[in-house]
Amino acid sequence: RAAIAVSQVPESLSLGDAVAGTGGSRSVYFGPDFGWMETPICMRRDLGAAWRAGPLLVEAFDSTPVVPPAGRARRIASDPTAVELAAPRCRASRTRPPPVTARIVFSAK
Repeated sequence: RAAIAVSQVPESLSLGDAVAGTGGSRSVYFGPDFGWMETPICMRRDLGAAWRAGPLLVEAFDSTPVVPPAGRARRIASDPTAVELAAPRCRASRTRPPPVTARIVFSAK
């Protein structure tokens, strides 16, 4: 085996700006209440501190959180992605059950 004087492990990983499949949108199925919806795609690094309403796909190098139509996502202070899910609104009845919120945090660290 050969010994290497300098580590070849990168300090960090980056997807860069020219990654295929980022930006734009794609068709996503959200169950019988919402059906197929054209869903915007954003890079995790482009998600800001302000809430962004679903539907949304948040692409990162290690995961792709799916934000449903009744959800929302944002980056929080410590840098993970927070996704809040609310009780879905039924398309047929236009009513919503009592609010139930779950917060899911995705971290790239």
